[in-house]
Amino acid sequence: MTDDGSQLFQRHSIFFAEKEFQYWNQIVKSGQGENALYGSYEDSILPVINSGQAVFVTGNHMVETGFYLEPAYGHTPGNVILHNGPLIFYKRRTISGHSDDPA
Repeated sequence: MTDDGSQLFQRHSIFFAEKEFQYWNQIVKSGQGENALYGSYEDSILPVINSGQAVFVTGNHMVETGFYLEPAYGHTPGNVILHNGPLIFYKRRTISGHSDDPA
């Protein structure tokens, strides 16, 4: 969500590990969500669910060629990590010739 309340990536699917979502959803339903998530569930998760953009995945999931989700349980019960293929990083220069990367 942006500061003005509009949703980013309105035409894209947003992937959720189903086990992870169920874990946090249970906490929210028990009334403990505000303490654990500081309002982020209502602010950032529910709008994606309500918009129909949510895609729930289990286990390993290929997002796109070279990008896949893999379970990485431990931090939370349904935690996943995103693997990506080889990426080429570069500093993009603006028309003024200044890098948009402050580092």
